Amino acid sequence: MAYTPWSGVTPGECKRYAQVSCDQLGFSTDVEFDAWINDVLIAEAEGVVESYCRRDFDVDYPEGAPEAVRTVIRRIVSNALQVAVLNRAGPLVRIGDWRVEWADRNIFPDDLKALLEPYVKRTRYVKATRYQTEEAKAAWGED
Repeated sequence: MAYTPWSGVTPGECKRYAQVSCDQLGFSTDVEFDAWINDVLIAEAEGVVESYCRRDFDVDYPEGAPEAVRTVIRRIVSNALQVAVLNRAGPLVRIGDWRVEWADRNIFPDDLKALLEPYVKRTRYVKATRYQTEEAKAAWGED
């Protein structure tokens, strides 16, 4: 059964961001490629975003994910697609005396985390006292 993304992000959107085609990753058809993007990459990207934000977007945003969150998911998936293409090509290319290294392979960089910052659920801490209320009132001379 196909995964239904809570974000509403589609494989087509992610492929447009990444500029990657099915044959670059060894898929025989776009349908097979789209299913893999949807069922694996989008599902994993949504999990990463929910974990980072410490919230369930289905519950907290029943009307749909905010556009910034959708953008982050698209970019995580497109970064993962580009890394997959790089991995197929090999980790390093050497041309004569020159060595060309691939760019950073971090698919969830700090700029994407910054976009999610307004959606991160904060844990509030309350400082507790070891005194009971009545004892505290007496100790502080309150009426």
